[in-house]
Amino acid sequence: MGLELTISDVAYGGRGIGREAGRVVFVPGVITGEKVLAQITGLRRNYAEADLLEILQPASERIAPACPLADTCPGCCYQHLSHAGELRVKQAQLSDLLRRLTGITDPVVTAPTPAPQPLGYRNKIVLHQAAGRLGYFARDNRTLLDVPQCPLAHPAINRRLEELRGAGLTPAGNNLTLRHTERDGVLHWSGNPGARAPWLYEQSAVGEIRVPRGSFFQVHPAVARALTETFMLQAGAWAPQRALDIYCGVGVFAMAAARAGVPEVRGIDNDSQAIRAARHNARQADRPVAFQAADAGRALAELADLPAAGTMVMLDPPRTGLDRQMTDILARQGPEYVMYCSCAPDTLARDLARIMQAGYRLETLRMFDMFPRTMYCECLAGLRRAPAP
Repeated sequence: MGLELTISDVAYGGRGIGREAGRVVFVPGVITGEKVLAQITGLRRNYAEADLLEILQPASERIAPACPLADTCPGCCYQHLSHAGELRVKQAQLSDLLRRLTGITDPVVTAPTPAPQPLGYRNKIVLHQAAGRLGYFARDNRTLLDVPQCPLAHPAINRRLEELRGAGLTPAGNNLTLRHTERDGVLHWSGNPGARAPWLYEQSAVGEIRVPRGSFFQVHPAVARALTETFMLQAGAWAPQRALDIYCGVGVFAMAAARAGVPEVRGIDNDSQAIRAARHNARQADRPVAFQAADAGRALAELADLPAAGTMVMLDPPRTGLDRQMTDILARQGPEYVMYCSCAPDTLARDLARIMQAGYRLETLRMFDMFPRTMYCECLAGLRRAPAP
């Protein structure tokens, strides 16, 4: 027998919040204000988990999912919600995380930068293969879902995927990567591409750049361009004397800082292939940026060689964010400006709280719609160290 719930909010991660006998019940695939029928599937100490059985009273923002696997594939959690509604939900989640984790009672979050369209944007997908199936893992992280097409992927990627399936492709490795750029078209490979694989050509806000196949690059080129342009505007407004780009990858933010007029720019990343490409990209763009292959901890330690005044640090860490040692070093060295780019609002808010405890104030924060239909979004935060009393 199902349980009737009224959804009061949507938590970060995409699950709706209902309440039963004073206990929070999390339900996927719902929208704030909806009345639903749900089935409890798990009890925890402070909450319960449930499956959605039926929508009794739908919200006006509810739409038909674009993917037949929307209920089983964990990649998307907002296929049932209009794009405008998704942006509103994510903006509210970001503000709520800031209030809870940083103590800011009324966080100023600039209106989000939307994606041109919520589907067909990804320039890269990675599919797993096993037991005759090619696709993504289900919510249990064990069952492999067969995925004939992914609506998030660039249309050219889906066309290539259909061709490969028609040819009876069986990847030699445990995954199949499909990657698209405007100049290269669609490329695919199994397993690790290897250091000898030809680099890709990619368009960015700092011009055409080269990207090794195994190195990081944003999956949504149009929104990545808007993100970089916003970064350049902020760097230009602050006008620091020097910048250190940690997790610099192929050098986009470092070159953007140089284009914004920062006289001295360094970039550091532990991906040696990405650093090779960054040096190439800087030469091609005639940007005097120094790049070094090193881990992020060493990079932050090198801040000791730089004066705090007039120094800007750019951080673009993995989804897990910064470890405590890194935030401690950052606080101890105290560069005047910090720009923090993150794809996970929860770890961003956690790290901002730690950085702000070291005497920084949050000056700017904008959300970028880098990953429509998923739980994630890209954020760019600008912090400035408060002057000593």
